[in-house]
Amino acid sequence: MNKVIARQLRQIDWDFPFHRNGFLTGLHWYPGTFPSPLPASLIEALSQHNDTVLDPFCGIGTAPSEAIRLGRACVGVEMNPIGYLVSYVAIGLSLLLKKDPEYLRYIEHNVRTHLSLEKHGQTLFTNFGISAVTSGEIDQWLESKLSPPPQAVLSEIRKPRWDLLAPWFDPDTIAKIQVIVHAINEIDSVFVRLCAYTMISDRLRALSSQNKSWGHIADNVLPKKSEIRSKDPAKACLMWLRQLEQRTGQIACQGPMPRRKSYLVRHDWSSGKNPVELGRIPSIEVLVTSPPYSNAIDYSKAQRLSLFLMGFSEEDISRLVKTEIGARAKRFRPDSTDQWEHALGDALVTLIDSIKSLQHIVLVLPCRDLTRDPTVNTLLKRLETSGHTKEMIIERSINQLRTRQSWTSISREIIAIFARK
Repeated sequence: MNKVIARQLRQIDWDFPFHRNGFLTGLHWYPGTFPSPLPASLIEALSQHNDTVLDPFCGIGTAPSEAIRLGRACVGVEMNPIGYLVSYVAIGLSLLLKKDPEYLRYIEHNVRTHLSLEKHGQTLFTNFGISAVTSGEIDQWLESKLSPPPQAVLSEIRKPRWDLLAPWFDPDTIAKIQVIVHAINEIDSVFVRLCAYTMISDRLRALSSQNKSWGHIADNVLPKKSEIRSKDPAKACLMWLRQLEQRTGQIACQGPMPRRKSYLVRHDWSSGKNPVELGRIPSIEVLVTSPPYSNAIDYSKAQRLSLFLMGFSEEDISRLVKTEIGARAKRFRPDSTDQWEHALGDALVTLIDSIKSLQHIVLVLPCRDLTRDPTVNTLLKRLETSGHTKEMIIERSINQLRTRQSWTSISREIIAIFARK
């Protein structure tokens, strides 16, 4: 790392005390996400325009969408079906925003029209400049910039499990959600349909009658009969669209459209396979990721309602949890932390060793005290012994007022930056 980049990184306040909305803020709730300025600062410092940025544990696509915003291509890898859906939508919207913000206005208008949301509130846009665009043009253009094509992602969505969703909602509310889902399936554009599925998926938790916390949903605590309340799905969806309008109006894209194609891969790390197909991806210069923390979160259980909407059963969710690295359900095992380190280390080393073009590797990891955290130290030493140099360790505090993991004891993280020797 040259002195200019090192000085630039040291001047950043990595605690990010001043809140800045990222593109993903409010797109879909997800536990354990890192703030958008964190990957954005690292990507901007450690890569160039048209480089490719890899996040092998991309969650809902924070790092990949920031890479697109900054003029880089991206490769995202994610196991969770909800994370995979939202990441695809986030990357697609980022590409469309960079091409022309009017495309996002068209998408919002299309969703609002199909769901008849203009009847429930003031119209968001009085006019927009690309009324001649067709839904097929959006899908075709995205297919040229992002793999897989929208239809492949849509095929992951099955028939909703209304029987499993019903106990969480007031009967009138679930009936209205069914009407919205039927309307979504009538949308011509496949990508716009994916956006609409993301919208209703995000709203499910607030529309349910279990409002104590997402942890209660993760623990399968059904609402009591006395807690069942009727809610308005159309109003909730309209609010989501308004928030999307506000966020996209605040985003400042930098640099030209990346010439390289971007990729999103749904991958089970327990398979032992390498998700990056180097035959299709010419080069990857930077890896930036915040991998799942040990014994912290059951991502699949937390997204139980959304997975029911996508047609998954409780048995499917149990199988997903078993494949999660560091799932909270594994915390009672005496060797759970060591197993987390082994699984994460194996995945990272296998991936990194196969990408010869990789210049920098950045891991954001939980660490109260590096001198007294043997598991994190073991992971970092594995990267060093596999042919990489540890260039910088940055400590940061997690703002507990904003973090989505404030229910845990995690209050400090490290940003570990490596370079190939």
